[in-house]
Amino acid sequence: SLVDDPSAVTVNETEIESGDKATGDGNVTIVATATLKTFDLARTATGCTISVTKGEDAVLDGEDVLSYGDEITITATAEESTEMKTLTVNGEAFTSGETLTVDGDVTIVGTAE
Repeated sequence: SLVDDPSAVTVNETEIESGDKATGDGNVTIVATATLKTFDLARTATGCTISVTKGEDAVLDGEDVLSYGDEITITATAEESTEMKTLTVNGEAFTSGETLTVDGDVTIVGTAE
């Protein structure tokens, strides 16, 4: 699921617990509020720098820093006098400068020699 459990459910402006029954005469208005799931970002860089951006904003490593559906750009740059050997995202080869649509935790590993 792409959202966490609903944080609030109201029926005709009365808050109810998820799973409860509600009845009403005439029109019934139901409102459920939920938040997108969030995911962790971790990166390991050896001999290189790995930048992660969402739009124009840098994204730092940490827990719950990405949301489902975020589009992030991952760029690896080798340090002076080295060249990139590998760049993987979640264990799969990845091309520097490409965009990834987030649907889970993101682990990036880059190596330059």
